[in-house]
Amino acid sequence: MRAGPQFAMPSRSRRRWSGSQVASRWGPTWASEAAVGSSRKRCPARPWRQWAKGISLTQTAPTPEALGPLAWLGTALVLIGVAFEGTADFQLARFKAVASNAGKVLDTGLWRYSRHPNYFGEIVIWIGIAIIALPSLQGWSFITLISPVFVAVLITQISGVPLLEKFADKKWGGQKAYEEYKRSTPVLIPKLPFM
Repeated sequence: MRAGPQFAMPSRSRRRWSGSQVASRWGPTWASEAAVGSSRKRCPARPWRQWAKGISLTQTAPTPEALGPLAWLGTALVLIGVAFEGTADFQLARFKAVASNAGKVLDTGLWRYSRHPNYFGEIVIWIGIAIIALPSLQGWSFITLISPVFVAVLITQISGVPLLEKFADKKWGGQKAYEEYKRSTPVLIPKLPFM
């Protein structure tokens, strides 16, 4: 999501392919393969690429079927996750760009409902990807369902949230506004506005 503007800009170094050239090279699932292939050099591990791959897997499964309810549910979760992560990152960047906000805690927008809405969005994206891929999994391929679990554990227990919480406590700990924000705002899963 953070690299989104780079994908929107045309690249002079990238070869342009017509639809028929792409279809002849990649077959009937060329749209998702084109999305996956065009991102490899620039952003090898972004979730949307995995989402496109999940859609591709559902279309090239041993018994191809129309996209079912799980694919639509997974797609909805991916879109919700992208919206959360992108909006949270945008709000944070906009907040940091204002000099008078230096030393303050962002407690508006999505950050009012969660202290880490961008990480929440990332986890939701990976859950959505797993749900999209679920109908095409069989045998040992079910092991791939560990991906969203791994991402969630990594973000909540190892790198993301613990490190940022420690940093925030060190930077703003003891300040009344921060302590109130920390007390009233969930760490990861957003509270509903009416709660």
